[in-house]
Amino acid sequence: MRNKFLSTVIKVTAVVLVLFAVYTLVSLQGEIKRKELQAEELNRDIAATKQDIQRIQENIDAIGTEEHTRQVAREKLGLAGAGEIVFRDVGN
Repeated sequence: MRNKFLSTVIKVTAVVLVLFAVYTLVSLQGEIKRKELQAEELNRDIAATKQDIQRIQENIDAIGTEEHTRQVAREKLGLAGAGEIVFRDVGN
C-alpha cells in the first residue's frame, strides 16, 4: 500500500514537473521571439545612425573646401557667382 502511494506521488510530481517545464519553454520561446524582433529593430537603428554619422563626417570633411565656401555664400549670405542672375520673389 505504501509503495503504491509513493509511486502515485512520484508520478504526479513527474507530471507536474513536465507541465512546468513545457510552460517555461513556451514562455521562453515567446520571450526569445520578442528579443529577436527587438534586436532587428536595434540593428536597423544602428545602420541608420552609421549612415547619419557618415553623412555628418562628409560634411565635416567638406568644411573649408572651395565648394563648401561657395555653398555657404549662396545659402547663408545670398550671394551669387560671377555671371549668374538672381531672381527674388517680392510677392512674399
